[in-house]
Amino acid sequence: MKKLFCGPQASSAAASTKVNADEAPALNGAMASSSASATPRGSLRKSLARMSSAVSVSSNMITNPNFEETVNRAILGVVVLNMTYTRPYEGGQRGSGGATGFVVDKKRGIILTNRHVVTGAPMRAFATFQSKEEVELEPIYSDPIHDFGFFRFDPSKVQYQELIEIPLAPERAKVGTDIRVCGNDNGEKLAILSGTLARLDRNAPRYGGPYSDHNTFYLSAASNTSGGSSGSPVLDRDGYAVGLNAGGAFFAASSFYLPLERVVRSFEYIKRGELPPRRTVQTIMVHKSFVEVERLGLPDTEQATFRKKFPKSSGLLTVDEVIPESQAESLGIKPGDILVKMNGKRIWDFVSFEDMIDSSDSVTLSMRRGVEDIEFTLDTESLHDMMPTQLLELSNGAVHTLSYMQAVSSHRPVGGVVINTPGYMFNRSGIPGNIVLKAVGDQPTPDIQSFALAMSKLNDLDKVSLTFTGVMDKHRKQVKPFTVDRRWFPWVRRERVFENGQWEWQERPWLFDGDDSEEAEAVAAAKKADSDKTRKVQILDDEDPRLCAVSFESPIPIMEIEANSFIGCGVIIDASEGLVVCDRNTVPSTLGNVSVTIGGTVELPAQVLLVHPMHNLALIKYDASKVEVDLGESEAAQMGLGLDAPAPSPIELKSGMKTRFVGFSGQLQQVAQKATVTVVKHMQSGTASMDAMGDFLMMFGSGASSSGAKNQIVIELDNNMDNIGGVLLDDDGLVQAFWFDFWGWKTGVPASIIYDAVNRFREGEPLRTLAAELGTLHLSKAASAMGLSDEWVAEFSASSKNRHVLSVSTVLIGSNSEKVLQPGDIILAIDDKPMIDYRAVEQATADKDEVKVTVLRDLAEEVLTVPTTVLPYSGTDRVILWAGAIMQQAPLDLAFRGFLPEGSEGKGVLCSGLYGGSPAHQYHLRSHVFINAINESETPDLDAFAEVVSGLPDGEFVRVHTTTLEGIQDVSTVKLDDLYWELRQLRYDEDSNDWEYV
Repeated sequence: MKKLFCGPQASSAAASTKVNADEAPALNGAMASSSASATPRGSLRKSLARMSSAVSVSSNMITNPNFEETVNRAILGVVVLNMTYTRPYEGGQRGSGGATGFVVDKKRGIILTNRHVVTGAPMRAFATFQSKEEVELEPIYSDPIHDFGFFRFDPSKVQYQELIEIPLAPERAKVGTDIRVCGNDNGEKLAILSGTLARLDRNAPRYGGPYSDHNTFYLSAASNTSGGSSGSPVLDRDGYAVGLNAGGAFFAASSFYLPLERVVRSFEYIKRGELPPRRTVQTIMVHKSFVEVERLGLPDTEQATFRKKFPKSSGLLTVDEVIPESQAESLGIKPGDILVKMNGKRIWDFVSFEDMIDSSDSVTLSMRRGVEDIEFTLDTESLHDMMPTQLLELSNGAVHTLSYMQAVSSHRPVGGVVINTPGYMFNRSGIPGNIVLKAVGDQPTPDIQSFALAMSKLNDLDKVSLTFTGVMDKHRKQVKPFTVDRRWFPWVRRERVFENGQWEWQERPWLFDGDDSEEAEAVAAAKKADSDKTRKVQILDDEDPRLCAVSFESPIPIMEIEANSFIGCGVIIDASEGLVVCDRNTVPSTLGNVSVTIGGTVELPAQVLLVHPMHNLALIKYDASKVEVDLGESEAAQMGLGLDAPAPSPIELKSGMKTRFVGFSGQLQQVAQKATVTVVKHMQSGTASMDAMGDFLMMFGSGASSSGAKNQIVIELDNNMDNIGGVLLDDDGLVQAFWFDFWGWKTGVPASIIYDAVNRFREGEPLRTLAAELGTLHLSKAASAMGLSDEWVAEFSASSKNRHVLSVSTVLIGSNSEKVLQPGDIILAIDDKPMIDYRAVEQATADKDEVKVTVLRDLAEEVLTVPTTVLPYSGTDRVILWAGAIMQQAPLDLAFRGFLPEGSEGKGVLCSGLYGGSPAHQYHLRSHVFINAINESETPDLDAFAEVVSGLPDGEFVRVHTTTLEGIQDVSTVKLDDLYWELRQLRYDEDSNDWEYV
């Protein structure tokens, strides 16, 4: 079977998928410009639309043989559609895109377009008329099977053009009819394509994705429609719509249109405010020519009878697929069965077939199988009952019932529970989307209620297994553990309101009948007792007990966090307190879930205490009472080493010295190797492994330091070991250096620096700094070009073998140093003590409110009084989610780059990311820009921003004034949507070391 692309929410604006000329038709789509997530591209282009209906001939349409006059009149009823899908649904993802529709009832304000445009998803949509007036739409109907649907708008909102309704006339579709397709082809707002109807009876295209139309004929012509033309009217010379644009072939001009008979029927119900009856016997039919059905066993006499009774017939309907576990399957209907009669009447077309099913509680199918005549009586079932109407949002993921269309595309029974998008909770455990759930722990989940009840009994951070199969991979069962998240995102249950197509919500989605609170309390008590147990860890002979694996998962993508999850090596420095140090590449922020794994057998949750703003260092804490380590006869026990490393080695590493590396491989196995120190050096500003930093450089520019480390002394070895981190040890097993990951560049950091930073934090000492990023300059260049005196050359030559001086690269915006120090200053001394290395500067400023800094500037020495600046230990401590945009204070790494706008006083409001399908995404607000003002109210910091946006009314447009990192100013407009994107704020509490919503 040749395939078509299916893309209700494709990734390119008004994208269309095309196929080779010899392949089956493709969708022309309303395939949205979903920047959030792209639907896979397949072989055919597709234009899907929600149901359309029969419209009587409009009195203001004209009958004219001149296509120019007809088109000029008709285009007043054609609209450009812009849709935003706010939640994943039925295999689609969040995103936005464009398509076409046309008015079929100007009095009621009803627009016809494709099913994959309307979808059944939570969405927002707008229509733009030829007068460039924009109206808001309500999705009032989408057909369960066929590629059509309806929007509704308020006709009174269109004031600057005459409203035209285009009549639907399926009976006017004839072979040889000249047509015009008017629509938003390829995102061009209006394109008029010509063609001639060539076929009226081709089978529905097979798209090869989650959606394929069936049980209907399609029309075809060589009009070469493409993406964005989804939902375009196919007009004849008199201005009647004879079809609905739906798909086409890649690398060929062939296009495919949905016939309008069933659209007309449904429209009559829609005009009366009724839901069109749609029923099924869960059997997919295809039309086969008389030649083919003759080969399947149809007698010549039957063919003659059909040809005489139905002169236009060219074949009969045959069974192509039977849905598993359906009544049709249980009765024995099989692919290849030829439909001869239905309820005693001969039929050969899909319209008659569906009309009998939709209007009956049961039908009798008389069929031919080979040489045998057989008969089946089946109950019909409501297709509307097989569409998901409840949506569970769990930790930013989406769960609903497996729909009829998903069952068809995957050849599964209707029903079951689908994780459409995994969200944070499931994704962090490696559980994908587009899966069918079988059980949560030992609780089967045959339906959405049982799944909700099973999840209701789980607390935050509980660990449980999930049994599932892929929607398209039903034969391979998988079981994976996951950790429950109730911390970062609310659990919400939404239910569709059919009157306006929106999805209302309530928290606590497990509020279904049948929840046993006493049972839930007993389960919770048992889990608590189990979690309070102390776990035992046995250390093997060659293992270092101080090493542990540290994992970090981020729920919200702020600027400091460049991926969803990280794993690295931690070192236990205080076992009694459960303190572990690791690099900032592993734990980049306090905003996330952290866990430590000790001995490879016990995993414990942890809290982030410190994310050092200057060093590549994070400090985390686990509950030490939950683990007991047995050193046994291990090497650590024989050396007298404990579970922790409370102090550094007294032997500092220098070039040429021998050391021993112990760490973790990429598979989290402990590895050890002897090595020699090649150099101990000062890491230069912005030069550390630039290639490995990737997107970080795209955001911050080429002057950024890796992992946010500044003024860092590092150690390099002669061996390039395959590892994710570890320690360098002396002969007594004491730590000489920590082997950290600087975003792809691994190197050692002297242990004395790390221990000093941790101890100052534990003692409650503020982090006082010069608030400047430093670099080094060779003495010869400083003397020859910068005016360094012979006395200072002699001083530095005698004090250090490095033969360099320190120079200011950047100064932190908003710091006390900003108006005193300048880039290019050479730091000669602080409080009259020569500054020979980064460590000396750090120690000279650590305990003082201000220092006297001797600098060389413009060939002259100056003595400057510089107040020190206290930097925070926690990094970003507040996040505001507004209109689907993620707002934070500018991180220090950005402030060190000099990118803050004027008036921000070293803070600024930074949009660090956007959620797909949100107003911010729909209206093209950019990420990585500063928010200067909302509706002319200045927002220099998060307090001002929160005050301004908290009073904005829902549904209103607001003006957002922005400045890019390059200083380019712009203004965007965003329409607020509190139903799907309410204002939320997260704050970090230093007392509890935890985040909470406020």
